[in-house]
Amino acid sequence: MRKILVAAGAVLQLLLPDGVVWSQATQDTGSSELVRQCRLAQSDAKTMTNIKDLSDASQCIRYIEGFVAGASLVQNTKPFCVPNTTRIIDEVNSYVTWMDKNKEILNQPKQVTLLRALRESYPCRNN
Repeated sequence: MRKILVAAGAVLQLLLPDGVVWSQATQDTGSSELVRQCRLAQSDAKTMTNIKDLSDASQCIRYIEGFVAGASLVQNTKPFCVPNTTRIIDEVNSYVTWMDKNKEILNQPKQVTLLRALRESYPCRNN
């Protein structure tokens, strides 16, 4: 159910014009929390002794999976094109690397920065 909600939220964000951001009803820490979670996902789960770290790493992976799945439902021009052979950890690595290069927008909502990162990392060739 959560995956469907994340996917639905991603689709809604994709349908809004660039620069339009919906208000967050919950506390939004910007992208910093997702980046922190994704850094945990990049590390070896076997070395994690804290259940919260494992949960946070999983949250990053599930958020990105849901976001990409939601974007695949867009009927018109795709916002990005992740190849079918791409592993989820590659998407996580792309996001963290992109955010490291764009720290000035760390305060932006995570769906905005993830969309921008995926657009640049996985552009569609025929759009």
